[in-house]
Amino acid sequence: MTLRAIDIRIDLVSPFMTGGEINPLFGVDARLPRDRDQRPVIPGTLLRGVLRDALSAICDRCGAVPGIAGPGRAFIGDLFGRASGLAKGDDPRRGVDDQGASNEPQRGAVTFMDLVADAPGSGTGTMTRIRIDEGLGSAKEGHLQVVDLPFPIDAVITFKGKALLRTASGLTIDAVVSALNTALQVVPAIGAHKSAGFGRVKAFEVGAGMADSGKRTAAAAAVGTATALSFTLAFDGPFLVGAERVAPNVFAGAVEVSGGAIKGAVADALGANGTLPPDLDAFLSRAVFRAARPAVNAHNRDTATSKPEPLCESDSAVRPMAVPFSLSVYDNDQPAPNCKRFDIHDSILDKNPRIIEASAKPPVLAIDWKTDHSKAVSKALVGKGIVPMSLVADVVGRSIRTRTAINPDLGVAKYEGGGGSLFVYDMVEPYLRNDPQKIAWTFEIVASDGFPVGIIESLDDLRVLIGKAPTAATLSFRGAVTRPVAMATKRDGQWQAAVKLETPALLTPTDLLRQNGSDVAEAYRDYFQQIFAPVSVTLVRFFARQHMVGGWQAMRWRAGAHYDPWVATEAGSIFLLAVEQADKDAFAARLSALVADGLPEAGVTGEPRWRHCPMARVNGYGEISLWKPVEPKKLGDWFVDIEA
Repeated sequence: MTLRAIDIRIDLVSPFMTGGEINPLFGVDARLPRDRDQRPVIPGTLLRGVLRDALSAICDRCGAVPGIAGPGRAFIGDLFGRASGLAKGDDPRRGVDDQGASNEPQRGAVTFMDLVADAPGSGTGTMTRIRIDEGLGSAKEGHLQVVDLPFPIDAVITFKGKALLRTASGLTIDAVVSALNTALQVVPAIGAHKSAGFGRVKAFEVGAGMADSGKRTAAAAAVGTATALSFTLAFDGPFLVGAERVAPNVFAGAVEVSGGAIKGAVADALGANGTLPPDLDAFLSRAVFRAARPAVNAHNRDTATSKPEPLCESDSAVRPMAVPFSLSVYDNDQPAPNCKRFDIHDSILDKNPRIIEASAKPPVLAIDWKTDHSKAVSKALVGKGIVPMSLVADVVGRSIRTRTAINPDLGVAKYEGGGGSLFVYDMVEPYLRNDPQKIAWTFEIVASDGFPVGIIESLDDLRVLIGKAPTAATLSFRGAVTRPVAMATKRDGQWQAAVKLETPALLTPTDLLRQNGSDVAEAYRDYFQQIFAPVSVTLVRFFARQHMVGGWQAMRWRAGAHYDPWVATEAGSIFLLAVEQADKDAFAARLSALVADGLPEAGVTGEPRWRHCPMARVNGYGEISLWKPVEPKKLGDWFVDIEA
């Protein structure tokens, strides 16, 4: 699939309001969304909705889209997508998600990027809107709104951006450009408050741009017999992947990009009309795409007052890691000047929970950490050269985008008493907060039996669309990665290894938990005995947490059908495994293979797994590392100070 760019220019007359901003100015009720250079933007999702509604209105009145051969509704559905269950000739506006015989998405062929203003504006101007009380003729109490006004009234501001067309959809670039020009001819205004004169469209221009398909360099040809390769993923703008539904209409995106999301985007980019070449399909079925994480570093920096502070920087080869759940934090009654002091202890080697005898302080485990506990752990790990993923997630920028359905009869935002017409996207920015430098995400592809000829050239500089929005991104090849070698440590007469999950994993099948009364300890013991067989391995102790994946799907599943959600073990879960002397070498060899490839998911799943199981090993789930525990003899020596 090639992405063809469509250049779009729209001139708006000030004032205009094109969406909400996560950090409004003090005293301002509605602020324009802005890019990193503080230039106002027209969100791509807003432009998409306006243009789809305009074409649908034209089709209702004309029976077709002028200049487009064939049924107009079919063209609109192909271009913008349809709700599941809709047929090709159905009205795309009338569909309801998750209806009909299939929940398969019908994605559209076009993706709209943000349109950015040519100038940032003053950023300080405001405009006050009120509602008049009909009985008194004065401002109605509680109906006053202060709106962001970065440009003078009647100033004409030019917004420029792109739309990306998937050529594999069968739609031609000329037909799409013609349709978008037709739609903009009937759009008088864009954004909110249009009836009050906001967002008037002064002029516009839509034209075909250059092919947006990447450079396709041949520099990646010589990788030898490498079985693991490193890539970067550079996003063009805010993205939403791994979305958690934190409320019925609010989706919060994850900073970590799952290997499954990357693999799906690659399959979509290299396939044609949902069909993959046999060699590519086979490669995607067996290769492990690890999760992508921001390429940032962390260090302890002294501020002007010489107080320690955990920070992050970009352009580092250090991969952020999950914090193990075995770490315990204790409040220290002897703080340093102007600081709070915390003792930190690694409980994975403890046979019993540890209480500090001097003060009888109980341990505080990860599930109960407050902000100060998390800061102390982050600072301690950074001091040991470990970048906590939780610290990275706290310093990566975020952006709020609001999407509303359009009432097809009125042409304004659609309101329903039961909700369902407005969605909020909490998206991740490809920048650190308050830092203009763009960062990239890094990940690895592992293929134990090698990479087929030509696959690296296909992936290098590949342009993909990824996430719920979606967002354009570029894959770039970095180089071969050395296969890790795992080692065990001798303790208490046994050879032990602390295995830590870096990404969630399916280790406790739902049917097994039903049989044993939800005894996860038994499930974990059975799992590790199976994957290490014939080596006799003992699960000494573990610190783990589980969460349900797919519970929302279970709530809305069709009546009479059976659906089991997945029970996933969370990243940060840690397991202390041990073997006897006779099994040391076989244990280390198996550990090395699992560190390279990841833990396989428990239970039986259809093939290819990357299509049937959302948390399969080949999608980057079950990634592990070997944690080096802090030995008990060092208790009391590991403490950190954080600012009071």
